[in-house]
Amino acid sequence: MVTNVTSDDALAVHVTVSSNFDGGAIAGVESRANVRGAGVTAVHIKRDEGGAAMHFAFRAGNLRRGTKYQFALLGADRATYAEGWASSSYKVWASEDLENWFQVEDTTHPGEANTGDEDEHPDALRWSIVANTTAVTFAYYPLYTAEQTARLCARAQSQAPDMCRWCPSVLPTAMSNVGADVLFFGSPPPYWPGYNQNSDANRPMIWIICRQHPGESQASWVAEGFVKKLLDQPDFGLAAVADIAVVPCINQGGASAGAHRHNLAGADLNRAWGAPNAATSPEVLACRAAVTARGANVLLDIHADESLPAVFRSHSAHGVPGISKDAMALRNRFDTELLKRCPDFQTEIGYTAPPPGKANTNICANWATETFPWALAACLEVPYGSVAHRPERGAFSPARCRELGVALVETLELILPHMNINNY
Repeated sequence: MVTNVTSDDALAVHVTVSSNFDGGAIAGVESRANVRGAGVTAVHIKRDEGGAAMHFAFRAGNLRRGTKYQFALLGADRATYAEGWASSSYKVWASEDLENWFQVEDTTHPGEANTGDEDEHPDALRWSIVANTTAVTFAYYPLYTAEQTARLCARAQSQAPDMCRWCPSVLPTAMSNVGADVLFFGSPPPYWPGYNQNSDANRPMIWIICRQHPGESQASWVAEGFVKKLLDQPDFGLAAVADIAVVPCINQGGASAGAHRHNLAGADLNRAWGAPNAATSPEVLACRAAVTARGANVLLDIHADESLPAVFRSHSAHGVPGISKDAMALRNRFDTELLKRCPDFQTEIGYTAPPPGKANTNICANWATETFPWALAACLEVPYGSVAHRPERGAFSPARCRELGVALVETLELILPHMNINNY
């Protein structure tokens, strides 16, 4: 979508708006002048194929340096997780070079009074900037594109060619010719490219799965930190003693199309692990088959929560039928060690655990807990805004996502020797 925006105000005339790029997402564009005559470039929030609306990304062009511009996201008050705008202390993200992202401090949430000029969009997400460049990209959270994933995987295999294998587009995606990449350290699962039937099947197997919900780009930033830490470790540390599969963006089709929660067939992948199918959830079908064939000692599913201002481990797996005391002790140890290594992580804020035996095993971590009862299978959530117990640090940025990835490597390296690795 590329649109020339016009209004009664000279400042808004000829502002161009485009979402025609990887991850771009708006449903339409309009421009209005507010009651004081200042031009407001307004875009409509987009709903994905499953009806979820939260993620947005667009590029405003033809800006005049030194001029203040106002923007509004229409429909933000009806977004899927509209309460998250305020509860997460959310601010719009922006970039002038597509590498460095900053928050727009002058962000007003739907329903809040605007301290600046009055406008016609009190129920919109509103923000304003003074342009330093002629084009600025705005997004719900800093984008992590398919090209960034490819570069991450390419650098990894180049740095460690004897240990690392990049499998481009090896996971199919629904209604899309864009496949999902997987990065392996050690031997891939049976029947996958590069599988070595003489490999040690008793080596621990670690799965890192990111972005089942494509609008949660934080997960890809976590994967980047995880991979870089693996490569930076002396003698490759964790990767020297375990086979590791990193899926930086399993829902690549949805991510490239700017979806928030679903793939292009309208499926929520994190509700498809119990019975995936080739038509609506081929991503999960292929990934689950690989996990089942190779087994799992660790499976971490990385997500972002739109409303809670916290980094936490979901307790949903605690309700899996028959979960053992040893499995609970393993999760508690994981929490204890991660707390020591990631100041953002905490255990006070999070989801309420379901009653015993009532966990939804269509959810990835719950399915893995039931299938591999000896394994550490967990869903980790990070915020879109600030962390409640560290407000002085500001937003949970891509840099802090990478720090979490580093801490995960360190934590797994410490607890892996104490795990039962020969049960599958």
